[in-house]
Amino acid sequence: MNICLEADSILKSYGERTILSDIYLRCKPGDITALWGRNGSGKSTLLEIIFGTLKAEHAFVRVGGRVVNGQAYRTGLVAFLPQFHFLPGNLRVAQLLHRTGLQNLPEAFGDMPVPSLRERLKNLSGGQLRLLEILYVTSLPAPFLLLDEPFAGLSPVAADTIARHLQAVSRQKSILIADHDHRTLQRIATRHLLLADGYLRPLTSPDELRGCYLP
Repeated sequence: MNICLEADSILKSYGERTILSDIYLRCKPGDITALWGRNGSGKSTLLEIIFGTLKAEHAFVRVGGRVVNGQAYRTGLVAFLPQFHFLPGNLRVAQLLHRTGLQNLPEAFGDMPVPSLRERLKNLSGGQLRLLEILYVTSLPAPFLLLDEPFAGLSPVAADTIARHLQAVSRQKSILIADHDHRTLQRIATRHLLLADGYLRPLTSPDELRGCYLP
């Protein structure tokens, strides 16, 4: 039976401003959940609290019924892709591929330029590096993936390549994505959540999303 990740009763404030108020969400393998919200709404904050790298005033995080408050990253059950590049720049592409177990680099890159195996990560384009970061995170055994802005600043070709990879990965894992690439995320997401004014609520249709969030 598939296990679920639940985040419950999450409360986070900065000064007198409440960013997250009594947040609850539930993710299960097979889902690609889109987390929508305007800049500053608290999307990254929520992901970091779930992962355990940011403390909240109040939070319960459970994986398979087991409470892992503030320690999800220690369990190996949850992996996180931050907005910023995080892999060592001096690492070579071949070294990273050895860690991911990926065998066919041209297939993974699709229509994107394929980097040399000897190239260092710091010399790659933003799209090449982001794809390799995602290949690394999704290769981890964690069944739950938290992705913060995976499509930010990417060309349509790079975004489509990453989207296809995430769709394949979602057959085995649960993916929670916060991003502003409306076109790509609407196409691959199976569930939609809106974070606004500190509260999280489900969206039932693209029309509802357009009315309350999209320009």
